[in-house]
Amino acid sequence: MVLDPETVEVLAEHRTRCQAHAQLVGEPLAGDGYVFSPEPGGCTPPAPASISQRYERMAASLRIRTTLHKLRHYSATELIAAGVDVRTIAGRLGHGGGGATTLRVYAAWVSEADQRAAKSLAGRMPPRPRRRSAMDLDAPAPIPPSA
Repeated sequence: MVLDPETVEVLAEHRTRCQAHAQLVGEPLAGDGYVFSPEPGGCTPPAPASISQRYERMAASLRIRTTLHKLRHYSATELIAAGVDVRTIAGRLGHGGGGATTLRVYAAWVSEADQRAAKSLAGRMPPRPRRRSAMDLDAPAPIPPSA
């Protein structure tokens, strides 16, 4: 999976801190270790509940009402709203099946995208005929050339 440069930089800084911590306790940092391991060498995976709890504590300290699962939903919804194709989003989320699960589960109603869709459809509509005034009612309505 491709990461943006800012995320790569944050992870590189985290690895530097992990290396310093491992060196401080005299343990080598595993090259293929876990990014967020509870031990200095990085050989033990983190407990899933601990990650969720840590995220919830951070969100609470920022006074944001959210969960880690909602962050996944937000990510998928934002990518859909940005026009990223569903197969790419499904791949980033680890979904198979061509994106059906992604659309069914994660694609929330996005009013901004809906407004863009309405404008796009309106732009494809043929021009509306001129409205007839009361003076024109005696004359027959003109037939458009494409009729």
